[in-house]
Amino acid sequence: MIKIYTINLFTENARREKILSLAKKLELPIKIENAIIGSNLSKEYLDNLTNESIDKIGRNLSPGEVGCYLSHIKCLKNFLSSGDEFAIILEDDVTLDYRIKDFISTIEFKETTLFFDVMLLGYRNGYGSYWGKKKWNSHKLLRFPDCGYGAHAYLVTRKGAEKIVYNNAIPIWPYDYVTGGRADKTIRVYGVEKKIVDLDFYNSSCSSLEAERNYLGAYSSEYKVKTPFVLYVLKKLIKGLKPIRVYK
Repeated sequence: MIKIYTINLFTENARREKILSLAKKLELPIKIENAIIGSNLSKEYLDNLTNESIDKIGRNLSPGEVGCYLSHIKCLKNFLSSGDEFAIILEDDVTLDYRIKDFISTIEFKETTLFFDVMLLGYRNGYGSYWGKKKWNSHKLLRFPDCGYGAHAYLVTRKGAEKIVYNNAIPIWPYDYVTGGRADKTIRVYGVEKKIVDLDFYNSSCSSLEAERNYLGAYSSEYKVKTPFVLYVLKKLIKGLKPIRVYK
């Protein structure tokens, strides 16, 4: 069965126990990966990233964002050291149910041709494109007109992991800009039309990383003031009709 790498700060015992308990009930093979603590990184290292981050996104990354980024890179390196074709990467602020088990059961191994590198199993924004939809096994997949925000749950192929590890190992962007397709246009990103993994609202909104982002003014789209419904529908229509690149 496909391996599930779950990033967890060693200080977050409750989260770790909760996700291990859910995995046990669902009979899922979860591997806990100790997260890299951003506040333990040297000031010199963090300062060296600042100029390029400001150039790319208009601000520096918080220590927590850098630690999060490096934790994902660590998981992908461990995946590449295995002989597996796919891996699922999770953050510990998600909740799991039967949907992920059903999804895993549909994965066919030894596929020779794959049209995606990263498949988001959950994402924050609801603005999918009307163009470029595909089907993989029994799952309807969509593209994103801008970026598929949210790196809390994704399936990654070996080729996708190689693109991230070899070409995007330095934390310049928030990590979900990488898995969302904004940072590296060569990464072929799709999302499941019907989300398979959801964020645990309390754990996600109350996390130290979220607090750092709020301090920097980089609010997560899911927790901003809600857009009026009519404007949301209009925005969804406009974004959905926006032309998208054809993946090579």
